[in-house]
Amino acid sequence: MTGDSPRPRPGGETAQATTFSATSAGNDFVVLTPSTPPEAVSKDIIRLFDEGIRKHYNPEDLTKGYIVSIDRRGYVMKFPVMTNLHLHRHNDNRELTDPGQIGRIAAELKKYAKDLEGSVYVFDRRKA
Repeated sequence: MTGDSPRPRPGGETAQATTFSATSAGNDFVVLTPSTPPEAVSKDIIRLFDEGIRKHYNPEDLTKGYIVSIDRRGYVMKFPVMTNLHLHRHNDNRELTDPGQIGRIAAELKKYAKDLEGSVYVFDRRKA
């Protein structure tokens, strides 16, 4: 980052003061935020991501919705335009007792979100 122009910050002023983000592994990130603005934060992140990612694709590929490239095993594959998934886990409806439980919930939400089209956010609304 050059510091000559401020980067957009998702979630507005409230989230700026109270939101923490970090990478957890590879292309997975963790955002810790109060329970009041998570939907607004996700909408802003998705909007900024979707606007920015389009700059990295040719117009023809965007129209098709994918690129053709070689995967890490050497096979020619179609790869969809990149999207952004947000998984919201919280303890509003049930007690979260250990990191393993949180990880399992995240895996379930990620599987569900990957079946949806485009950049999305999903909440764990289950009670138990």
